[in-house]
Amino acid sequence: MSNFVIVGAGVIGLTNAYEILKENPKNKVTVVAMHFPTDFEFKSVYTSPIAGANWESFASINDTFVQEIDAIGYDRFYELIRTRPEAGVTARKNVVLITRERFQGEGSVKRLPWFAHGSFGEKCGFRELDKEEYDLSKFEYGYELGGMVSRPSFYMTFLINEC
Repeated sequence: MSNFVIVGAGVIGLTNAYEILKENPKNKVTVVAMHFPTDFEFKSVYTSPIAGANWESFASINDTFVQEIDAIGYDRFYELIRTRPEAGVTARKNVVLITRERFQGEGSVKRLPWFAHGSFGEKCGFRELDKEEYDLSKFEYGYELGGMVSRPSFYMTFLINEC
């Protein structure tokens, strides 16, 4: 058993509290925050209860540390999708289209994400889009992957109830 203090009751803070308690229910977790999702009062500095989110890794090709963290997050959210539908996390297909302007601004080099190849790419269903699948006058290339979206009103309630 360990004692933890988490500063912040947003998505990240409560997700960490949930994961710590899931790992070992004997752990003691204290969350300290200015605002909690149960405050039911809109605060411009506290957007977690109303903001939406979907998963996509922004780790660079060489940043294996962040890639590993992102892969764990992906697996944990898919575990919620499979086993805890009340968590408010839903599977969906993510489609990313790269505009011609962005492509040219990046030196006209196709930059696929780190998960484009290898076992994680297979796991998340990564595939490059065929040119017939997007408007060639606007986009240089695109790809899709199996992603997810969280609905914060459900997800935050789930986290509070679980913690």
